[in-house]
Amino acid sequence: MRFFLATVSVVASTFNGGWMNDAQTSPCLDAGDPKSSVALEPHLNGGRINLGRYGNTPEASKTPEPTGAVMVVR
Repeated sequence: MRFFLATVSVVASTFNGGWMNDAQTSPCLDAGDPKSSVALEPHLNGGRINLGRYGNTPEASKTPEPTGAVMVVR
C-alpha cells in the first residue's frame, strides 16, 4: 500500500491509476528545499518540492488550486 500527502485538491491514486479528490491537506506539501527541482511533479506543483518519498515524482500530490478572490498588494 502506498500513502500520499493529503491535499485539498487531488492526490495520486494507485487504485484507479489517476487522481482523486481529497478533503484533507498536509503541511508537507510544497515544504521541501526551495533549491530542489520540481520538474517531475505534476502541474499545479506550487513551484516547490513536496517533502517525502514522492516529492519530485509524477506521483507527487498536487498543490490545491487557489479559490476565491486574489488580493494584490502594491
